[in-house]
Amino acid sequence: MSAAVIFRGSGASAQILSCRRTEPEHLKGGWEFAGGGVDAHEGENALAAVHREILEELTVEIDVLHYLAGPNADGTWDLTETKVLHAHISTIKNNQQIELKPQHDAFEWLNLENAESAVKWLDPDIPILRAAIEWIKANT
Repeated sequence: MSAAVIFRGSGASAQILSCRRTEPEHLKGGWEFAGGGVDAHEGENALAAVHREILEELTVEIDVLHYLAGPNADGTWDLTETKVLHAHISTIKNNQQIELKPQHDAFEWLNLENAESAVKWLDPDIPILRAAIEWIKANT
């Protein structure tokens, strides 16, 4: 899996994007970073996948600024016992406007200081959110 941690602005005044899931049922209503599967059988890597998935789900193109390495030896983050996630800190190119596709029914730009409590994040995204907030504050 590959996801974009999309933000706008800089430093402590930056905002981070969260999207509400519509499917599958056990994730419905949870908030997450947009992204999806890596088509490795077609030779796709995590970086190519995040660009494709964001274009498909949010209809925008992104600039990936940083690979947010997770705690696993390969730099990924655990989603489930069998799925891991590559996280890419990103911005939207040219102020394009988000248009949600069926995977999500809402999105919110969240201030960094209350991003964790502003929406009901899916549990696996919370450590990624925390690390992303620190990176954004330190590097923008």
